[in-house]
Amino acid sequence: RAHDPQVVRAHNLRVVSSDRLFQIFKDLRIAPENELDSQTERRLAEFCSADELVTGQYARFGAAIRLQASLKGKKRNVPVTVSQDASTEEAVPTAVAALVQALLDRLGEEGVSASAADTPAQPLSASVPALKAYSEGMSAVRSGNTLDAIPRFKTAVTEDPRFAMAYARLAQSYQGVGSSRDAEDAAR
Repeated sequence: RAHDPQVVRAHNLRVVSSDRLFQIFKDLRIAPENELDSQTERRLAEFCSADELVTGQYARFGAAIRLQASLKGKKRNVPVTVSQDASTEEAVPTAVAALVQALLDRLGEEGVSASAADTPAQPLSASVPALKAYSEGMSAVRSGNTLDAIPRFKTAVTEDPRFAMAYARLAQSYQGVGSSRDAEDAAR
């Protein structure tokens, strides 16, 4: 399953936004929950104008969660694969940060450097319930159901009052349904 490419802003790597990635999946008629075969990965990389692509997956083992990311590309015979375990759902943001760092370390071994200014993006929120609600809100927006997105974004900001992106999406959703006053309040 492909994930948001929250990897690195190193010299020869760039992050593709989740909105853009979702649109590419839609354009290529790829269901986001499907596992990607090598031909589909090549199409996805081509459509993103990328020489390399990071894909990821996760698996639950009771309360524990294993995260895995693979960097694949035209010039790679063998993908760079890293994994990280989270003992609970609450530990997932920390595990994601460790996974990104492990990928950076592996790339550093290959001579790809990242300066201090090119540090990996941080999770939007440290609250897993807030991230879940935000993700559900984004799914509702993408499927054209803005009214269903609003309560999900509200849940996200209730779970994490510092979740700026959730406030922004809540304001956009209110604006999208013609509720300018609520949009203004959410944008503050």
